[in-house]
Amino acid sequence: MSSISVIIPALNEEQNLRPTVEKILSVVPQYFEHFELLIYDDGSEDKTTEIGIDLAKHDSIKFTRHDISKNLGYIYQDGIKNATCEYVIMIHGQNDIKIESLNSIFQNKESDLVIPFQKNTFERPLSRALISRLFVLINNLIFGLRLKYYNHYVLCRKSLLESIEITSFSYAFQAEVLVKLIKQGVEFKEVGIYDDFSNKVESKAFRVRNIIGVMKFYISIIHYLYIKRKKGECCE
Repeated sequence: MSSISVIIPALNEEQNLRPTVEKILSVVPQYFEHFELLIYDDGSEDKTTEIGIDLAKHDSIKFTRHDISKNLGYIYQDGIKNATCEYVIMIHGQNDIKIESLNSIFQNKESDLVIPFQKNTFERPLSRALISRLFVLINNLIFGLRLKYYNHYVLCRKSLLESIEITSFSYAFQAEVLVKLIKQGVEFKEVGIYDDFSNKVESKAFRVRNIIGVMKFYISIIHYLYIKRKKGECCE
């Protein structure tokens, strides 16, 4: 029986959380026989908590509230620990995912690892698009990969996520996951999707603690791969 745990972080998303959940609920049952939605309110100061508690009346939805923001990396790791299903995906509660994009991701669930990438990056603010592109280029150069994107709604088997140690709590946590899984030989499929940028506000990814976290990620992952190669445990 196929099953999926959907981790949904939300920070001040009173306008977007419910529409996000409604989209997910409209698509997930078409591909998975069992599912659960794990909503995390990461220190919101608006009505996100109230909405999350109401949504959790649904039998398949669980709600967790953080009084102080703990960042996406922490939420992802905690979600994996609490997930009870075969597959795991994290979808932000900011209502930027399109139904057709969910279909594109879930249609490829036979793959152990599904990596979406934005096909409509031209709709993003130029500065955001350039920074995102730079992050991809640097990662591909350092790690010898050719991925199109590192920070989207990745679908992965929970067993694979449990096979690696995730140390980053910053914006780079998803890149850490992808690099470690791919370098240990996990097969993957990249899927192009279109995002909805109409509800986008200023990104929270470029806060000081995230920038510092990204720097720590590079130091940590380079050291990790070096040790793995010395032991002959890591593919090139």
